Amino acid sequence: MRRWIGLLLTFSLFVLLISGLILYIEPPGRVAFWTDWKFLGLSKHQWDNLHIIFGFLFLIFAFWHLALNFQPWKRYFTQAKPLLLALFITGLVIWGAIAYQPPFSWIIDWQQQIKRSWHLSPPPIPHAELMPLKKVAKFLGLKPYQAVEILRQKGIEVSSPQEIFGQIAEKNHRKPVELFRLLKEARSQNPSPGQ
Repeated sequence: MRRWIGLLLTFSLFVLLISGLILYIEPPGRVAFWTDWKFLGLSKHQWDNLHIIFGFLFLIFAFWHLALNFQPWKRYFTQAKPLLLALFITGLVIWGAIAYQPPFSWIIDWQQQIKRSWHLSPPPIPHAELMPLKKVAKFLGLKPYQAVEILRQKGIEVSSPQEIFGQIAEKNHRKPVELFRLLKEARSQNPSPGQ
């Protein structure tokens, strides 16, 4: 039993480390969703899901591990020097992260630099991929039926202007940014389609 729990803890920790590293370096969410960013074939949502599920799994097996090893673990709290040192380091890290003090602030700043280094197109309006097509069309100066027609002419399956822009992209195996470019190009070729 102890070996099984130990192995599951180890594997869970490994997945948490990998997914945590990916989430640390990924582009900002709005950019990741707009460009359908993937790493190792997994989307931002999928990396988030892995991290959350394995976090819960790790917690379950960590508590189970503690229950199986309660007596040795309890002894750690009777040794003042290691206990005080562990409490001090924990408190220092909590304070440093909350107060945004070096070297903890450096880790956060480095993450922001990495996130800004992704050269991907941000959405024209925040979370445009979550909007209905008609709102994206309005932003471009197109009437909803015109946006539907433009996309259909480009071979994109669209059921109605109320359909969510990101879902249209997903079901057509395209990125939201690609569909936006198609609409924008059609708009620039015919400057007054909404008139």
